[in-house]
Amino acid sequence: MWTVTVALVLGAAALWGAGRLVWSDDEQDLAWPTPLALLVLASVGAMFALRAVGRRLLGGVLVVVGVAACVLAVVDAELFGMGPVIALLGGLLTGGAGGLLVARGHRLPRLGSRYEAPAAQRAEQRKDTGRTDDLWTALSEGKDPTDDD
Repeated sequence: MWTVTVALVLGAAALWGAGRLVWSDDEQDLAWPTPLALLVLASVGAMFALRAVGRRLLGGVLVVVGVAACVLAVVDAELFGMGPVIALLGGLLTGGAGGLLVARGHRLPRLGSRYEAPAAQRAEQRKDTGRTDDLWTALSEGKDPTDDD
């Protein structure tokens, strides 16, 4: 998870930085790197909140964004400078992180999943033992929950 997070943050920083650099002699500002950088940065938070299928879809979107950034960096490069190179690096980092999310996003832990696990374990234990009553309910009714009779 940390590899994907670091790659996305570095990719967003590279895209944002590439948008601030001068790419040609007429010193025009490029409009596309900053919105893509914000999209990549927002995907870091979304990655933690989504479940397996959502992460894979997010990874697919990030692969498309990374490829688009690489293509736009090559197409918009009038003079060879650091702007296109940094944008290309940002696109590669974003696309690579998206590919990792597509391949292994279903294995990553979800935000708040550790709070759901004990309830799921208790439900599984009740299914395994065949007991439908809760221990606290048994105690409040005056029954001994450890008695198997």
